[in-house]
Amino acid sequence: MRERAEIPLFCEELPLKAPVRWAARLGVLGFVASGVWAGAWGGEALAWLSGLCLTLGSAGAFGLWRLSTFETNVGRYGVRAGCWELAWTFPRADVTSAKAQPARSWRAFFAPHEVLVELTSRAGRRRLAIPARDPQELVAALEDEG
Repeated sequence: MRERAEIPLFCEELPLKAPVRWAARLGVLGFVASGVWAGAWGGEALAWLSGLCLTLGSAGAFGLWRLSTFETNVGRYGVRAGCWELAWTFPRADVTSAKAQPARSWRAFFAPHEVLVELTSRAGRRRLAIPARDPQELVAALEDEG
């Protein structure tokens, strides 16, 4: 049986802003350089520091690679928003309201605006904030009954 691919009503990928990306890269590079230095010239006394720095550097590089893009997809029936596997997925029918506002907290690292979405489900009410480059388009896609 052939599976049909759904064309999203709204799709957006927001990379981290350049200063944040550069700061994270410098941090990762600093950990890796410290680990190599401690392992090569520190002897056995700094072996633990070398292992710790190289572990943190590799974990930071992986995190920067996987979590540096926030993706939002609004389909006909569902919504998926988040970074990599750390994403929210919810039915579009659960959206009770959506409004645009300036970005706050970590969402300002991705976009200047965010959309505050209120959800109603069997478990109760929830509020999610989704960063958006064009918040009015996301609000229209979430509230569209079509």
